[in-house]
Amino acid sequence: MNNKVSIGKCADYNLDNVYKSLKEAVELTGDFPDVENKIVLLKPNMLFPANPEKAITTHPALVDAV
Repeated sequence: MNNKVSIGKCADYNLDNVYKSLKEAVELTGDFPDVENKIVLLKPNMLFPANPEKAITTHPALVDAV
């Protein structure tokens, strides 16, 4: 298995900007696995109900972008 990590910047939580930053981060990893027509589990951090502005849990825009 070839594990890679990528970090990107995003100035705000505008869905288009989040999607662009996420896409760039994934592309930096090189060979992303083919997930077309497959079930993929996304596990966001959801400690407890909190407003996205508090940055305690994964922002909904990131979940939408994925």
